[in-house]
Amino acid sequence: MKRICLTVVGMYLLLLHAFSQAPGKDSAAFKPKKLTLDEVNLVSSYYTQNGDHSAIRGGIGSEKVTDFANQLELKWVGYDGKQRKNSLIAGMGVDHHTAASQAWISKTGASKRTDGLRLYPSLDWSRENQQKGSSIGAGVYYSNEFNYQSIGMNAGVTKKTKTTASSD
Repeated sequence: MKRICLTVVGMYLLLLHAFSQAPGKDSAAFKPKKLTLDEVNLVSSYYTQNGDHSAIRGGIGSEKVTDFANQLELKWVGYDGKQRKNSLIAGMGVDHHTAASQAWISKTGASKRTDGLRLYPSLDWSRENQQKGSSIGAGVYYSNEFNYQSIGMNAGVTKKTKTTASSD
């Protein structure tokens, strides 16, 4: 009797185990994922230069230049209902530089020493269809320094190509 009961219990457990691996109705369907922070990049640089005989004053003076720059970039990634990868990248950069030539060139043409501070935010968006191997994107940029401002925009479309290895 014990042997039959253990066999029946064992068969029941095997049957139960077989159906426990079946996926539910909603588990196979793709669900969009909201944008989440994927990367944070901090890039810094420092440049210095020393020298004499500056061309700005006819060979008399210093060629000393210093530049210190930092940029912070944040990247968010998410997927839409069609399983396309959407990326949003926001960046902010700051440069501070000094140069001997700035003592002799100014916005008005008068000799006035100014140190340069440049701010440059940026915003980029892209959508990649990984199944088709294509992507589109757009971006806007701005830069502001003491005597000028600039605005930039870009747009792009890419398509991956399939390559075959050649045997020689």
